[in-house]
Amino acid sequence: ESLNCLNQSHSQLITTAQLLTQTEGTTQCLLGIAVPTADQLIPLEQFIPTQMPPFIYPPGKIYSYSNIGIALVGYLVETLSNNPFSQYMEQNIFNPWDGFFPR
Repeated sequence: ESLNCLNQSHSQLITTAQLLTQTEGTTQCLLGIAVPTADQLIPLEQFIPTQMPPFIYPPGKIYSYSNIGIALVGYLVETLSNNPFSQYMEQNIFNPWDGFFPR
């Protein structure tokens, strides 16, 4: 299944492993590091299409650091869990492991 926020021709070629190893074929783009408050967060489904750099390498061939690849993994988590990424992380990572989750 493809991600709604990507062009169909690319989303069917990229694997989760390629996203996690930063070999999805994009290059670095400067993304916002943080927002002052949680209510200023933009949903990943809306954010990613506006920040998506071009695909310049064949997926799986070249390592190129890319924040957008990790953002796509976050969107994948949202899509599969039917929860916002922050909620998924709080419920499944931070709370069970007594981790820190800023509010």
